[in-house]
Amino acid sequence: MPTVFVAAIISSFIFLFAPDNSRAQELPPAPDPDTLDVMLDAVEIRAARRIYTEDTAPLSVNRINRSIDEVRFEPGLSLDRVIGNMPGIWVQNRENYALGERMSIRGMGWRSAFGVRGIHVLLDGIPLTTPDGQTNLDVLDPSFIQSAEIIRGPNSSFWGNAGGGTLFLSTQDYTDYPNASFRTFAGSHEIFKVEGRGSIPFGNHRAQFFSSFTDRAGYREHSQFRSTRVGGNAYFDMNPDTDIFITASYVNSPDVRHPGYLTDEEFREDPTMADTTFKDASAGKTWEQGQFGITLDRRTSLGELNGTFYGIRRELENPLPWTTVDLDRSLGGVRVALQNRDIDYLNFGIGADASIQRDDRKNFNGENLTLDQRETVTNTAGFATVSTNMPYFNVSGGLRYDILYFNNNDFLQTGGEDQSGDRLFSAFSPNVGVSLNYANQLWYANYGTSFESPTTTELVNRPDMTGGFNQDLDPEKTEGVETGIRGGFIDARIQYDLAAYYMEVTDRLIPFQTEEGEGRTFYRNQNATLHRGFESMLKVQPVNSIVMRAGYNYSLFEFNDEDPEIDGNQIPGIPEHRVYGHLRWMPSSWWFGIDFEYVDEIFTNDLNTVSTDPYLLLDVEVGHRGLPFTESMIVQPFVKIDNVTNRRYSSSVNINANGGRYFEPGAGITVNAGFTISFKDPNG
Repeated sequence: MPTVFVAAIISSFIFLFAPDNSRAQELPPAPDPDTLDVMLDAVEIRAARRIYTEDTAPLSVNRINRSIDEVRFEPGLSLDRVIGNMPGIWVQNRENYALGERMSIRGMGWRSAFGVRGIHVLLDGIPLTTPDGQTNLDVLDPSFIQSAEIIRGPNSSFWGNAGGGTLFLSTQDYTDYPNASFRTFAGSHEIFKVEGRGSIPFGNHRAQFFSSFTDRAGYREHSQFRSTRVGGNAYFDMNPDTDIFITASYVNSPDVRHPGYLTDEEFREDPTMADTTFKDASAGKTWEQGQFGITLDRRTSLGELNGTFYGIRRELENPLPWTTVDLDRSLGGVRVALQNRDIDYLNFGIGADASIQRDDRKNFNGENLTLDQRETVTNTAGFATVSTNMPYFNVSGGLRYDILYFNNNDFLQTGGEDQSGDRLFSAFSPNVGVSLNYANQLWYANYGTSFESPTTTELVNRPDMTGGFNQDLDPEKTEGVETGIRGGFIDARIQYDLAAYYMEVTDRLIPFQTEEGEGRTFYRNQNATLHRGFESMLKVQPVNSIVMRAGYNYSLFEFNDEDPEIDGNQIPGIPEHRVYGHLRWMPSSWWFGIDFEYVDEIFTNDLNTVSTDPYLLLDVEVGHRGLPFTESMIVQPFVKIDNVTNRRYSSSVNINANGGRYFEPGAGITVNAGFTISFKDPNG
C-alpha cells in the first residue's frame, strides 16, 4: 500500500505541474453569477413528503447540490466531509467504521452509542432508518452523494419514528449523454480506494451506476476497514403521466475492527492506541447489506399519486468484549401518498406508511449461546397535510398517527423461563407553520413534534443482564417552536439562513454503563432536557471564481431534572459553540480549497465533571479541473490534506462511560492524493 501511495503522489504532482493544454478540451465551466443560488425557487422539498417548496416551506430546511469539482476533489471517506457545512447538523467522524459517524440535529442523536439515533435518514427515497428508529449508514458511500436536504427540528409528522430531524440524500446524477469516470487515491493510515461511476441515457429514460472498494489500516490500532459497495438507479419516463424510479445498493464489509475507547491519560499519552480489552477480544464487525426500492409517480384526475415499495436485508457478526452478536435482519415497507394541486391557493395530501422489521438475534459467550430470540417490529401510520399556495403569505399543517408494535420470541428459555414479551407504542405527531415570502426573503415560524421509541438493541440491553425486552423503557417525546429567515441579495451575491429554536424533550432516553455490564450501554427514561439554540449560515460569491461559506451554531442544551446533581447541566456529547466554513477559489482550470472548523469543549457525562479540549481544524486541497488526453478523456488530479496543524483532539465521546473511557480520538494530519479519469461521448 505505501508503494501505491507514493505512486499516486508522484502521478498527481506530474499532472499538477504539467503544461496547461486545457483549451484543447472543454472543461467543466467556472462558476458564474447565476450559480450562486440566492433566489428561493420552487424546488420541492422531498424530505418533507413533497408538499413544500423552498419558497413556501415554514421550516428550517436546506438543500445542497454538489458540483462536479466537489465530487472529484473531496475523498469523501466520511459523511462529515460531504454535508458538514450544512447549518444545524453536526456529523462526528469517530475514526471507527465499526460504530459509524455520530450525527446530531439540534441535539437529537447525542446519545447514540453506534450508528444514528433520533434522525430519519433516507437514501434515494429508501429509508435507512428502520421501523424501531435505528439508522445504519453502512450501505452509503459518501463519495457518491450528489445532493442533500435537511430539515432541522422535530418533524415526526413527515416520517414518524426518530423524527428529530430529517436527512434526505440522493445519488442521482443523470446526463443526456453517455459518460463514465474512474477515480483512485491513496494516502495516510494506509488508505487505498478505487471508484467507478457512469450514466447512460436511452430514449426518454436515464440510468446510472457506481461502485467502490476501500481498504484502510486506520488512524488507531485495531481500526482496520475494508468494504466493497455497488449501486445504481434508473428513471423511466413511461408517458406524460407516469414515471418510475428504481434504486438498488449493496455493501460487503468483511473485516472491520473496533479500537474501543480511551481514558484521558491514554488519550494524552498516545491517541492512536486501542483499548486492550477490545483488541484482545478481536472486537469489530463483519456485515453484508443489500436494499432495493421502486417508486411510481402517477398524475391522476384526483391528484399526484406516489407509491414506494422497498426491501432491505442485513447480516451482521459483531464480536465485543462482553459478547458476540449474530444478527440477521430483514425489513420492508410500502408508502402511498396522494396530493391534490388542482384547487387554486390550496394543496392537500393524504397517505399511509407500513413497514415490518424482523431481527433474528443470537448472543454468544465464547461457544456458549446466551441469547436466542426473534424481535419483530411493525409500524403502521396514516397522515394528512394541507397548505395554502398564495404568492406571499402561507399557512400549513399536518398530522400523523403511528402505531409501533414490538414482539420478542425467546427460543433459548434459559432455566426453563420464557422471556418472550411485547411492547406497544403509539403517537400523534402534529405540526403547524406560517411563512411570508417578500423580496426574495422568506420569514417563517412553526410548531412541531416528534417521538423516538427505544430501539430493539436498547430494549434487549437490560441492566439485570437477562433476556427479553426492558419493560421500563418508554419513547421520548419532543415539542419545539422555531422562527427564522432565509434568502439572498442577488446583486450582492449573498445567500443567508438564520434560525432560532426552543425544544423540550420529555422522558429522555439516557445512556449509562454499569460495572457489571463490562462496557455494555444501557438506557433509562429520565425527566427532560431543554434545547435552545441559534443557527446561522452565510454564503458569498464576490467574484465568479471565489465562493465563501461560513456558519455558526449556538447550542444550549440542559437537563431539567429532579436530581440536583445534574439539573441545569449541559447534556454531554454536544458543544455549546461550533463555527465552520470554507473558501473555494477556482482560477481558470484550477481548484483551491480551505476548510475550517472550531468546536467548543464537549462534556462526556451527565455530571459535567469531564470534558474534551476545544479544537480548531484546518484542511486544504488543490486540484486541476481537467487535463485533456484525448478528445473524449480528461484527467483531474488532486491532493487533500486534513488537519494540517496535526491537532490532537477527541472527535467524539463515549457518553457516561464506566471507568472513564470517554474519548474517541480524531485523526492527526492526513494526506490523500489521487486522480479522476473521465470519459465522455465526444458527440455529447
